[in-house]
Amino acid sequence: DILRFDDRPALPIDFINPNFACSQDPKSGFRTRLSMVIMTPEEYRKNLVCDGPADAEDLGFVITVKKDGELLSEERYTGHKALEEKLLSDFGVSYSFSKDAK
Repeated sequence: DILRFDDRPALPIDFINPNFACSQDPKSGFRTRLSMVIMTPEEYRKNLVCDGPADAEDLGFVITVKKDGELLSEERYTGHKALEEKLLSDFGVSYSFSKDAK
């Protein structure tokens, strides 16, 4: 991971290609799998990443917790029911993957 800051001003046009790459490119990780990050009041970074598309039959995902860059925990889960439960309990997101609920 690389994070770089620069004090040179950026123009709106400078964001067009990076925005496209993240939001529209079919190969973008943001389009091919579910990922979510939340910062807790205790300054923990909780990250959820699915192994593949969230609607995959054999869904698998991992939740990691870090503080100050140090990995504190990593748990692997499988199935849509587990994903729905963890989205609600850990991220405050209520969502159903049931085809009947859509």
